[in-house]
Amino acid sequence: MNRRNRIFAGILLVYVAGIAFLLYRIVLDLDPRYREATEEALVETSQVLAASVERDVRDGTINPEALADTMKSAYAREFDAQVFGFVKNRVELRVYVVDRDGRVLYDSIGRAVGQDYAGWRDVALGTRLASVLKKPVQVANDAELGALAEHVRGVAQGVTDLVYISADRGVGG
Repeated sequence: MNRRNRIFAGILLVYVAGIAFLLYRIVLDLDPRYREATEEALVETSQVLAASVERDVRDGTINPEALADTMKSAYAREFDAQVFGFVKNRVELRVYVVDRDGRVLYDSIGRAVGQDYAGWRDVALGTRLASVLKKPVQVANDAELGALAEHVRGVAQGVTDLVYISADRGVGG
């Protein structure tokens, strides 16, 4: 290889390394912004739901019937919304309400009512935070939020069924 080709290869290598570094930094910056945008909407949704349930607490007992009526009405709605290029035409939000002990009082699709979710990390964390903050708390894990993000704004837009596997540290989903 002559000197001219070596200089060209060196310049090309530096150029490629620079572009790779730039793209790497852009991706590192985009990921947290993407998560922040998704988390903001989820936090607001959880606060609206918590306020709804909180109105119906009597003598320390949660009565999720008003929420059940609200969710039933929401599931029955027909609409046509364009969300970043995909059509959304039904509510697919699943909501759980648990008591202090982690027992499911309400499940918006009716599958988990009465089950004991006390062993779930996010339920225990939610109850601990709720007792410290004196406010209702809803917690989800990264795999659940990742699946939701992919369904709402990612590669799973517009699909009815989604399998999402998160393998950052361990496997969740």
